[in-house]
Amino acid sequence: MTLLNNSRRSWHVRANAVCFGYAVLGIFAMAFPAGFEYHRWLVVHLFLLGAVTNCIVTWTEHFTVTLLRVPQPSRKSSAWRLIALNVAIIISLIGVAAGDGTLVVVGASSLIIVIAAHSYNLFRLSKKALQNRFAGTVRFYFAGAICLVIGIPFGVIASFQKDGSPLRDSMHVAHLHANLLGWIAITVLGTFFTLWPTILRTKMVDGVMRDAGIALPFLLIGIGTASLGLSLKTRQIAIVGMCLYAIGIGVVSLPFIRTWRQKAPHDLPTYAISFCAMWLVIGVVSDIVAMAVIGPLSDYVKWLDRFVPVFLIGFVAQLLLGALSFLVPVILGGGPAAVRKHIASLSILWKTRLIALNLGALFVALGGSLATTGLALLAFTLALFVGLVVWAVRSGFRANGVRVGIVD
Repeated sequence: MTLLNNSRRSWHVRANAVCFGYAVLGIFAMAFPAGFEYHRWLVVHLFLLGAVTNCIVTWTEHFTVTLLRVPQPSRKSSAWRLIALNVAIIISLIGVAAGDGTLVVVGASSLIIVIAAHSYNLFRLSKKALQNRFAGTVRFYFAGAICLVIGIPFGVIASFQKDGSPLRDSMHVAHLHANLLGWIAITVLGTFFTLWPTILRTKMVDGVMRDAGIALPFLLIGIGTASLGLSLKTRQIAIVGMCLYAIGIGVVSLPFIRTWRQKAPHDLPTYAISFCAMWLVIGVVSDIVAMAVIGPLSDYVKWLDRFVPVFLIGFVAQLLLGALSFLVPVILGGGPAAVRKHIASLSILWKTRLIALNLGALFVALGGSLATTGLALLAFTLALFVGLVVWAVRSGFRANGVRVGIVD
């Protein structure tokens, strides 16, 4: 095993350990309610702002380097960006939980700066591309970052308002849309164009990047319009925006379905990604219907707050489960046989775990006492996955005689 491969492996182990760390904290927060005002907010943001944002920053750089065939940027620079990112996240989490407005502003402003620096890094890398065929994927990463930069101020303004106030409600729903369907979903959809055929182990269908180029304007303009409409309490504009976004989802689904027809899902990563995509579609359609039929903004906010945990389980949790069940073994490497072994070790009881996760999303959607059962299923599934990842990583490093240091 070469030094370069060992260095790459140890880097990704350390970077993704941060993601899993936030997930573990989120599991503990769910299992042991703290009983304070922002407990629910903290749980959601440990997963979305902590775990998912770290994954996005780490893996979008990886995919940009891989797809565009550019030289690997300095690990020290990447490490400093991750450190700055997590300092900003921690300050933001503490600020909101403690009700300290100064910390909220400092954390949010720092987060915007870090994401801007990350985007500039991807832009700089794209200019060195030896292959431009997949440049469209990186544009999705820029679009996602724009959505986060827009969504953060909405969240900051909402944090300074009293619960139930019209301004707080309008900023809150705009924040959710820009960050969930923009920062997370658009970034993920851009990655799907190349990741989906890869995990299915089949060839990429014709016209993938053409479809990507068509879909992105609908997605970005759509979610931007929807977020603006919601922030201005103009529901009609928001509905138009979400319909444009739905058209973008439809365009993205075309190569997704064509690839499925070439080779159907057959294991944990492929089925988890399939269910993840299904819940995204369910979420977008449900949101459009809710916007159209729910009258008062306060009632729409209540519906949306109940639906966010469903989206977190069905879309986000399954996204992490499916993508990392494939990517972690690939990064651990060791040859095709070793990768298959690592995937198998992460796939223990995979059908049961996927059923539990999707039942969890359904139970949370139904509400009542079933919601508690659904969250318990989420906590169990994620805890088991984290344990299996730790086991696979330790086994992979022992097998290859690699030690993970602090600095490469």
